[in-house]
Amino acid sequence: MAELFKRVGGALDAGERRPAEGVFLSPQWSPDDRWIHFWYVLGFGPDTDACDVTIARLDVGAGEFQEVLAKPQLIALIGFNRYRSFAVCGGEPGWRLSPDGDLALVQVLDTIDTNPGLLILSLDEGSDR
Repeated sequence: MAELFKRVGGALDAGERRPAEGVFLSPQWSPDDRWIHFWYVLGFGPDTDACDVTIARLDVGAGEFQEVLAKPQLIALIGFNRYRSFAVCGGEPGWRLSPDGDLALVQVLDTIDTNPGLLILSLDEGSDR
């Protein structure tokens, strides 16, 4: 970790770059520095809107991309209106990983369909707590 802090602000060399496509919002390091968790904007398609998001992660060492909580899972866990409150075009979802990286604290925005609040989501089991 100390070596990483020495390189803050410096350019990555080719061996440190990880290929990834798409739009990534609000990235968070996992506590063990193995993963970068983020909100991933889904491509527009028959089952998605232009601003739909999912929670995903990237294995820093292997460059492996994984969906952690897909759009259908998020909607099933928290409901459609809450999901839409943080799938706002041009906005980044407010969230934080727990110290162990197993939970996500997610901010629900004040909208016509939702009251402001906080949700705790399990990233390992895909269950709302």
